[in-house]
Amino acid sequence: MPEVADQIRLQLAPHGRLVRDGQAVRVSLPWLELRLGQTGAGLTAALERLATVGATEEECVAEVRRSEGDLGLFGFYGALHPLDCAGALSRALVQDAAPLATLIPQAASFHLPTLQAAHATRYRLSRFACLRAVAGTWQLESGPGRARLEVHDPRVLAWIGDLALNRPEHRDHGLTAASIDTLLVFLEAAGALCDRDNTERPQNSMADANAWWEFHDLLFHMRSRRGRSAGPYGATYHFREQPAPPLIHPRRISDSIPLPRPDLNVLAQSDAPFVTVVEKRRSIRDYAPEPISCAELGEFLYRTARITSVLPAGETDCALRPTPAGGALHELEIYAVVAQCQGLEMGLYHYDPHGHALGRLSGMTPEIELLLKQAWHTADKRSPVQVYLGITARCRRVFWKYEGMAYALMLKNLGALYATMYLAATAMSLAPCALGGGDSELFCRAAGIDPLEEPALGEFLLGSLVQS
Repeated sequence: MPEVADQIRLQLAPHGRLVRDGQAVRVSLPWLELRLGQTGAGLTAALERLATVGATEEECVAEVRRSEGDLGLFGFYGALHPLDCAGALSRALVQDAAPLATLIPQAASFHLPTLQAAHATRYRLSRFACLRAVAGTWQLESGPGRARLEVHDPRVLAWIGDLALNRPEHRDHGLTAASIDTLLVFLEAAGALCDRDNTERPQNSMADANAWWEFHDLLFHMRSRRGRSAGPYGATYHFREQPAPPLIHPRRISDSIPLPRPDLNVLAQSDAPFVTVVEKRRSIRDYAPEPISCAELGEFLYRTARITSVLPAGETDCALRPTPAGGALHELEIYAVVAQCQGLEMGLYHYDPHGHALGRLSGMTPEIELLLKQAWHTADKRSPVQVYLGITARCRRVFWKYEGMAYALMLKNLGALYATMYLAATAMSLAPCALGGGDSELFCRAAGIDPLEEPALGEFLLGSLVQS
């Protein structure tokens, strides 16, 4: 790291916690427990200062020397090094007694880089950098990074703005040369810096793996998995003070059509063997002239999405369905857009998985017609759509319990539902096809739902199979 005249204050990172176990001390991190063993009075005081208000390295050294002399420094650096290597220490850059920015590690693999000839004219802000307001401060992070940068001073924001615009000229932002060198190191640690001439795009098959990623994909991947995110993760129940969203959709539809319930014992005897179903599974976009029937649609939904049992209430009500779901929350809802189906009028229906019924929401509308047209285009403009299944997620069901990976979990649940739908349709000799994308806003307008409360995540086409 370049030598700087300005102060760097060390502090235990927000995700770390100093714990006293009798005479021993340990630091608890999201990814490990670091045991420092018994510590002397000076080292203990220095560690407690790092865990509260923070201190420069020089201040910690003076604290240790006062109590333990120079010999105590062996213990201090013996504790400081593993803390730094474990990503437990944040660094705040201070100029003229004013904090400029703080670098906070996000991974156990964090290390502070060294930039050769660290001049601002050589670098620019990476396309992966994301600057946003969080809890009263500016936070900069990047998908490839192993740390985040919190910006406290508008002068730093102006300087970062020039980096983003790739302006090589020097402007007086009120920052010292030493502060700029340190900020460059901080940005590199956050994965937010690249060479001015680097396009960050794949020029050949051997290009840096980062170059192949899009900004949103890489940030979503890195922040919804453990390893490069120190934030809360998993079943934290962080909205426990709020009532848990109900298992059954609160929407009540008076015009409800009960669906036939197949005899599973009969199906167990008549279905093709599982290995045959798996081997025959294909995306099929061509339909027979005679459309799918209401009975077939009902059997399909019964096999894939009905609630088989409601589990005893704990933190929240849960259920079992033929398709697995994280935490048994089953936030996914199914809407059937019927264009051609024997026994059902054209229009939009909502599937009730508890009562195994379809609730009619509307007839054909311009939005529904556009949905069907888009689906036909996405399915290679083959046969006219018979039944379009729009799959939404009541997000609060998952947000209430899970943190850091809630949306990723919903997408995994959607994938599991797709797999179950493919296998059920193949066993029933129907034509299934999951679509690669759709218009979430358009679907929510058609269904009269809030695109943030219950966004559309997936689309699945179902039709009658052409018999060979």
